[in-house]
Amino acid sequence: MGIFGSRDIAKLEASRDVGKIIKLLSENDIPTRTSAIKALGRIGDPKAVDALLDCLRDPNKQIRLACVEALGEIGDPRAVKVLKECLREIGDDGTMRQASTKALGKIGDAAVDTLIDCLRDVDINLHEPAARALGIIRSKKAVEPLIQLLDEWKWNSRDAACEALGEIRDARAVEPLISRLTDEDERVRFRAAHALGKIGDAKAIEPLKAALEDNSREVRIAAKAALAKLGFETL
Repeated sequence: MGIFGSRDIAKLEASRDVGKIIKLLSENDIPTRTSAIKALGRIGDPKAVDALLDCLRDPNKQIRLACVEALGEIGDPRAVKVLKECLREIGDDGTMRQASTKALGKIGDAAVDTLIDCLRDVDINLHEPAARALGIIRSKKAVEPLIQLLDEWKWNSRDAACEALGEIRDARAVEPLISRLTDEDERVRFRAAHALGKIGDAKAIEPLKAALEDNSREVRIAAKAALAKLGFETL
């Protein structure tokens, strides 16, 4: 770490000296800047948002990732548009997109319209992380767009839609989720069974009983657990 060590930053954080911590973002030392960014996130003061948004242009991925996480902790709606663009960043391990998904989820209702737009974006890579963020927020407004996503050709988008609908727990999703119990991908069938258990609608009992004969052990286990939540005990 540079001139400012971790103890110095901890003292500034303890005194909530946002102004001095922001000045550290111009340091050349990456560990110092990263620690300063994380401190700003923990403090949660919206006065740091503009400086963090500027740092998102940094070429260093560690810095950008820390900024995304900090913006999520602060939860200011000004970050929504930029975080949407971070969803487009496809790295080898997907950490930036995962962090952006969590950050948008933490921002909450202010991010819902943007995330719904992501579900309809021509960039299909936005669909899955946007669906997962909507699942974190649990907005009823997202139910119909997520139902539409259940028909997308990418399995991970269908999987994310099932997961999100299970978190939102709206009865409108029951029939569409039942249709995913026969999805070609066992991961989607598993997620659909799990979601139906969370929603707890009796309409799902017979389809879930049929899923007990699925050729995937994981799907059978998920169906059995969902039926138990619905009050139907299996042998």
